[in-house]
Amino acid sequence: MHPHRDMEIITIMVEGELQHSDSMGNTEPLRLGEVQRMSAGTGLVHSEQNVSDSSCRFLQIWIVPETKGSAPSYEQKLFDYSSGWTCIIDPNKNNDTMAINQNIRLWRIQLVPQQKIDWPTRIDGGKKIWMQMIDGTLQIPSLFKKGDGIGFSYPEDLPQAEAGDQGADVLLFEIN
Repeated sequence: MHPHRDMEIITIMVEGELQHSDSMGNTEPLRLGEVQRMSAGTGLVHSEQNVSDSSCRFLQIWIVPETKGSAPSYEQKLFDYSSGWTCIIDPNKNNDTMAINQNIRLWRIQLVPQQKIDWPTRIDGGKKIWMQMIDGTLQIPSLFKKGDGIGFSYPEDLPQAEAGDQGADVLLFEIN
């Protein structure tokens, strides 16, 4: 167990499973395709560990909250990424997304080989974008692979992008 305070923590499972437990009473596995969002707020204690013999891989994203001292909160949800860009995190939470105490949106897409990117239509003009590669490759115009990232302005600097021979798994941060 370890503590956090005044931090938005997003965990995205890419492979395997983690067991989560926290001081708010949440105890559950985090599996492939699921996303967990914790707002640490005034403080919480939690643990996460791989309890299986299989390896696991996940992304953990830490974001400074817009306001400090809020009540801690927790969400976990399975998302379907098979039909284009999926909005995962939105400060104006709706039924399809999870909330966050910051003015950002987080999107994910899983592209099949040679699929071109159609950019999300819900992004507001004038936003800054950070795109992060989870897996595969993307031609933008140079080759981007697992771990690479690129920033640009929306919609002025939108690059043409196409998935490589093994497809691509991509995160997109929409930042005010």
